[in-house]
Amino acid sequence: MLKLSVIATAVVTVLGCHRPSQQVPPTPETLPAVVLPAPSATPRYAIAIDDPDEIALLTQQLKLTHVRATRGAVYFEADPGQLSRLKELGYQITQADPEALDYRVLRVRRRGTEEELRAQGITIIAREKTYWVVSGKLGQLRRLAAAGYLLQPIAPDEPRPRLIRIVVTSRDDVQRVANYQVDIFTVADSAGRFTINGAALDMQIDRLRAAGFTVVQLP
Repeated sequence: MLKLSVIATAVVTVLGCHRPSQQVPPTPETLPAVVLPAPSATPRYAIAIDDPDEIALLTQQLKLTHVRATRGAVYFEADPGQLSRLKELGYQITQADPEALDYRVLRVRRRGTEEELRAQGITIIAREKTYWVVSGKLGQLRRLAAAGYLLQPIAPDEPRPRLIRIVVTSRDDVQRVANYQVDIFTVADSAGRFTINGAALDMQIDRLRAAGFTVVQLP
C-alpha cells in the first residue's frame, strides 16, 4: 500500500507540473505589426452617380465587383465588356487609384503629434494611452509605415466609445447632436434645458466641440 501511495503522489506531482499554461492576452507591446496587402494590379473605375437604387440596379445587371459607393460616385472593378455596356448606357467612366480608395481601421502606436497624422489624411477615431485607433486609405497607411510608425490590428472591442453628457437649450440642438451619430441613451427636459446622456467616439466628440457643443466625458 505504501508503494502505491508513493506512485500516486508522483503521478499527481507530474500532472501538476504539466498543467496547460494559460494564454496571456496580447498587449499593445506584444501585438504583431500589420502587413498591408500589396498594391492592387486590378484597375478600378468610377462613374458619377448618387442614386442608391441606380447603383444597386447597375451592380446587379452588369455584375460589377468590388463596388464602393461614396457621395456622388461609385467605384468598381469591371472587364472590357462591362465597361462597354456602361458606355452604351451613357455613363462617363474614369479610372481610379485603388490605393486612394481602399482603407483600413488600425492601431497606430503613439509618436509625434496628431497633426502629423492628419497631414497624411489619416482620421483619428479614438485615443488610447499608448496608441491611436485610426482610419486611413492604403496609400496613406503605407506612407505612415514608411515614416516609421508601427501599425497594429485593433482589438475586437475597438474603437471604444466614451460616455458623454451634453446640455442644449432646444430640441433642434438635440437633433443636431444626433446627426453626429451619437448613441443617445436618454434626453431629460428640465425647464427648456435638455440633458443628453450617450456615448460617442473621440472623433465624434472632436466634431461636436468644433460645432460649438460643450461635451463632458463621464467616468
